[in-house]
Amino acid sequence: MVSTSGSKLLPEEAVSTLIAELLPLTTVLTPNLPEAKLLLEIAHVPYKGPENVDDIVNIAKEIQKLGPRYVLVKGGHLPLTKGRLVSKDDADRDVVLNVLYGEGEVTMMETGYQKSRNTHGTGCSLACKSYILPEALVVFANIVPAAIACNLASGMDIITAVKKANLYIEAGIKTSKDLGQGSGPINHFHSTYTLPFAPYAFPSPSHLVP
Repeated sequence: MVSTSGSKLLPEEAVSTLIAELLPLTTVLTPNLPEAKLLLEIAHVPYKGPENVDDIVNIAKEIQKLGPRYVLVKGGHLPLTKGRLVSKDDADRDVVLNVLYGEGEVTMMETGYQKSRNTHGTGCSLACKSYILPEALVVFANIVPAAIACNLASGMDIITAVKKANLYIEAGIKTSKDLGQGSGPINHFHSTYTLPFAPYAFPSPSHLVP
């Protein structure tokens, strides 16, 4: 609904339809903070602009009341300080907090803040365009991240699936390479760097000669 650069990708009337028709069917909703604010504003739900962790948790809870089984509020747009307050400038950015809320349980996932220009399309990297589970897994823009959906299809519970998906994106940013100018993509192939055995775990061919 709202890109990393801040551009609105849906007109308000479409967001209203999304709230009314899709959210009640959604298993996991994954808005970034601009999208979370937009959903609450269009749904006419009052909320406090986030200043700390409690404010972000409350936003997740309010969105969950709109119908999704779980809500993952992504914190990449709003890094926190070491004291877990919303940072005011680049110098005090320390933590990125993702808040998962569903079925009365809050799960917080913290990763160290990474200063990187290679975050373009992180939402699209997570977006899924097809059904993966037989249950009501609604697909629309950033509503169901592919990494989470694939983890669920592998038999993981929702909390584990979301945690692993977050780690995938974190590693993708950390191992990304600058390409051209402007915002670059994350590295989607980081998991292929790990071999099933250590490169020097076996003797060299010369040692195998009798």
